[in-house]
Amino acid sequence: MYGNVPYNITDLVVCAQNSAGAHTGTPVKLQYGQECSVDPQAKTDELTGYGLTVELMTIITHANLSMAQGGIDLDTYEIVAGMTVTQSGTTPNQEREAHKEAGGQGLPYFGMVGRLPSANGSALLVGLMRCKLDSLPSLNVEQNQFVMGEVGGKSIRNPGSSYVDVPFILKQQETAGAITLTSAWFDTFFGIS
Repeated sequence: MYGNVPYNITDLVVCAQNSAGAHTGTPVKLQYGQECSVDPQAKTDELTGYGLTVELMTIITHANLSMAQGGIDLDTYEIVAGMTVTQSGTTPNQEREAHKEAGGQGLPYFGMVGRLPSANGSALLVGLMRCKLDSLPSLNVEQNQFVMGEVGGKSIRNPGSSYVDVPFILKQQETAGAITLTSAWFDTFFGIS
């Protein structure tokens, strides 16, 4: 087997999506990716008869996600939170500003791929099909520690994908390959034509 003994995440890349689910713009690698968790969710039910459980039902509905990164990465926030990012000034007096208006359209959809190296030069790619955050990223500031940005959200099926009704995919690579920072690579990875 290959890609079946993954460890440390080495790449976490996000790309904006349009209303049809196709990827747009240039994907961005999280500057200091720390964590990416995928927690599949399901609706369950039991059928009972004569005092016994006779049938069980489990239907996958979506996946909860969480991600964390070190520092403040405004390029990522622009994609995952729909923040408006502006830059002004010249070196050494440049300034970047980011803000998100309350109300209105809410937060945008995006796709996300994480790459985990595995034993023997292989890799595992984890793809979250169509993500939306639950809120803006939180900033955790503690005495004598670097700032951490953390956020949770959900991944659902992508209506433009050939992977019908799939909230996330796992791809094992025999030879570890890079995540190409183009929207076309994202569309191919997620089966969007």
